Amino acid sequence: MPRLLLYTICAALFLPGTVFAKSIDLNFTDNSVRFTYAQAIDRNLVTDLGVLFLENEGRFQDDEMAFHVGLNVVSDNVRFGGRVFFVAPGDAEALVIGLGGQARIALSSHVGLGGHFYYAPEAISFMDAEGYYEYSIRLDFKVTRTAYLYLGYRNVTVRIGDRDNKVELDDDAMLGIKLYF
Repeated sequence: MPRLLLYTICAALFLPGTVFAKSIDLNFTDNSVRFTYAQAIDRNLVTDLGVLFLENEGRFQDDEMAFHVGLNVVSDNVRFGGRVFFVAPGDAEALVIGLGGQARIALSSHVGLGGHFYYAPEAISFMDAEGYYEYSIRLDFKVTRTAYLYLGYRNVTVRIGDRDNKVELDDDAMLGIKLYF
């Protein structure tokens, strides 16, 4: 796992658009850790790369991960676009194109409410997947000019084979930090 995380971080550092804003988001639940690197390509376009490590039988394993690469159009605190997700729950493999977005509302100068939602119907789900959805909601607190701590909830679910076989990869409260540089 550490080698794969190192490769993911190195790949993210070489994304195009180095003169625009970048962010790192690291969060965890009882059974998972997610790392996401995002970078603006220009003022209205953001790309991101992330990995979700899932715990299985008390340890994190290379075959219990979900990867994503995203591209979103940005307008103020709202993003719309898509993410390509690869997940491998158990013996299955799923490649999906999730459409959706993210939003954040400032409740005060130091507190905000945000979330995201991505959905992939059967038509854009490949390999063993018949569908996918992921959503989160979070309350964030600005601790410095470039750092936010947050509490929230995340659910990541993939349908394998038929509509009755849903695999919840992650369904828990989360704690995280997002850094801008």
